[in-house]
Amino acid sequence: MAAVKSGTTQKLFQDSVPLEVQSIPGTQTFSLFDYMVPGLIVFALMLQVSVVAGSLVREVEIGTLDRLKLSKVWSFDLLFGTFIVWSLITVAQVLVLIAVAIVLGYYHQGGFSSLGLGIFTGVIAGWPLSLWQ
Repeated sequence: MAAVKSGTTQKLFQDSVPLEVQSIPGTQTFSLFDYMVPGLIVFALMLQVSVVAGSLVREVEIGTLDRLKLSKVWSFDLLFGTFIVWSLITVAQVLVLIAVAIVLGYYHQGGFSSLGLGIFTGVIAGWPLSLWQ
C-alpha cells in the first residue's frame, strides 16, 4: 500500500466525467421527433400482430377454415396466401406512416433511395408478423 503524505487528499471518485459530444455529419438539425419516428414505425408494425391473429380468429368463427380443410388446399397455400396479403398491407402501412411523419415535420437524411430502403426494411420487419399466426 502506498503511503500518503499528510495534508494531501486523494479522491476515490471524481465529481464529474469529462465528456465531449460530437454530432454525426448531417444530423445537427435533427429534432427529438426525427429520432423517434423509426421506433414509432417499428412499434406500429408490432401492433399488427394482434390484427393478424384477429383475422385468423374471424376466419375460424365464420367457418372458412373448416371449408378449406374439406377442400384440397394445403396448409402451405393458406399460409403463403395470408403471407402475401399481409405483406401488401404492411407495405401500405409503412407508406402511410412515413407520409404522415413527413407531413408532421420528419426530416430524413437522404433522398428517395433512403426512403425506399426504409420502406423495404419495414416490410421485412413485418414479414414475421404475418407468419406468426
